[in-house]
Amino acid sequence: MGKRMFERIGGGPVTREFPGEQEMHEKQEELAKLHADFEVAVRKFHAWHGKNTTGEERYDSTGDYSTEEEGELRQELYSLQKRIVESMEFLRGRGWYQHYESDLKK
Repeated sequence: MGKRMFERIGGGPVTREFPGEQEMHEKQEELAKLHADFEVAVRKFHAWHGKNTTGEERYDSTGDYSTEEEGELRQELYSLQKRIVESMEFLRGRGWYQHYESDLKK
């Protein structure tokens, strides 16, 4: 449960509890970390792709990626993307996503 301090009019501080606020902030931090991890994964993939692209077909006859490394990089991107969507849906389901978006704009 999240707590906030307020100044009482004509008196000292008052602490009020807000159910779910702590969980909301934890989920927002988790989503921000996932976004950062995704950006890093995209950069890694672009760096790999820039060094290894020949302009030829990227898949072998079975439809697999041409290298294991490329497959691993793509899988990392897909996994992070899925986790981001799940986190966003969780926050939206609780009405918390708009708080996350406004925090991003600050």
